[in-house]
Amino acid sequence: MAPSHPDVYRTFGLPGDLPSQTALQVQISRIRRRWWLVAAGALVGIVAGIVSWQTGETLYSSKAALTVVSAQRGPEQDAIMSQGYVSYFNDPSYQAKLRQQAGIAGDVSFKAETVVASPILYVIASSPNADDVVTAASRMATALRDQVNDGVRANREASVAAVLDALEATDGLPGQVQDRISAITADNTNELQVVQLESAVTSTTPGPIRTIALPLAAGLVVGCFAAMAFGAASRRLESAFDVSDRTGLEVLTVLPRIDRRGGVAQFEQRVGQLANVVSRFVQQRPMVVAVAGAGTNRAASFVARALAVQRGSHGERTILVDAEGATSEATGASDYIADIRGVTVHDVAQDGPAANVLVVPWGEHAEGPPAGGAERFDDLLGKLRANADVVIIDCPPIVDAADAQVLCAAADVTLIAIEESATRTADVVNGVRLVEHVGGLTLGAVLIERGGVPERHQSGAG
Repeated sequence: MAPSHPDVYRTFGLPGDLPSQTALQVQISRIRRRWWLVAAGALVGIVAGIVSWQTGETLYSSKAALTVVSAQRGPEQDAIMSQGYVSYFNDPSYQAKLRQQAGIAGDVSFKAETVVASPILYVIASSPNADDVVTAASRMATALRDQVNDGVRANREASVAAVLDALEATDGLPGQVQDRISAITADNTNELQVVQLESAVTSTTPGPIRTIALPLAAGLVVGCFAAMAFGAASRRLESAFDVSDRTGLEVLTVLPRIDRRGGVAQFEQRVGQLANVVSRFVQQRPMVVAVAGAGTNRAASFVARALAVQRGSHGERTILVDAEGATSEATGASDYIADIRGVTVHDVAQDGPAANVLVVPWGEHAEGPPAGGAERFDDLLGKLRANADVVIIDCPPIVDAADAQVLCAAADVTLIAIEESATRTADVVNGVRLVEHVGGLTLGAVLIERGGVPERHQSGAG
């Protein structure tokens, strides 16, 4: 039985010099293919930003400043304590108690913040109504200061009471006790002190750039993720990475569009590389190469003809068998297989698209290689081998035409032609399985860039 394609890659080191795609390149490719999703996300973001800007209200704010000062420790430690008070103030449940204590109602929001490595904390009041914030920040700062300092003083009084109780229990010296009490009452550690309570009311009007930029960025991110998700979930093969990852086939070459700048030269170079890969594996002459499509044959016909022209241009006698299945009035392979009296191999061969290339059309006698004519087909193939260095069979779609298996089994190797964003993963997987079921060898895949099949091949004709 013929070796499977993974065995071929391990033995011959295929494919040649194709660069592999990184995970990032794959995702970028998926985003580029679905740029309209990214554009849609950006458009939604812009619209949302414009609506937000047009309906946004002017926000008024005032600010009050407090600080933590202690004679017993350094400023950096006071800064840490100040951050603790900020977290305490910003707690919603505690802030509600302070609002009640300060007697503040209405649509006013508060937040506290610090400057990096500074013991100063700011209480900021904001509201769409300027009158609501005139004294709001100072009143909340005062309420915070009073509540914090009341707690600190309560702790000091408790410490003094503990010293007095110790005096009564131990009959200590009154002078020493008084000194201790004086030190406790003079300690202002953790107290909040006012830096500034009153400040001018400032206004902030949403600017168009900032208001639109954030929704725009969010829309772009969402669009990119949507494009990547759709690409990963797509049932069609969109890149060499998809082919290898989803089907297990290695991509022998990627044929570029010939209508772009430098496309013709690059196309010819890639076809030459493909021919070299095939020749490296099938070293005997003559050789038979089957080119089959999966789900559609327009890619297979395009690759088969390009490969035939390339071999012919290098002086090799090449015969292209157009077994795609289209009937014609000209005498062809089906007439020979049907054993029409007087039809010879020379009768079915016609001049091809390039020097040293002959084309064998299928003819009008059948729509595909008849199962009962397998012996006659083998005889035809043997005579074609005798008159050529390379025989290339343009097969009908493997999944749709059962007779394509006969052709692939008769060939030395089979190439699977895949069209970017058109060929489905399931068709390729099923096609490879069908070839291997009849003992055929799938050498690899030939990937054609999206839009790379010329218009004359769209119908599947060679």
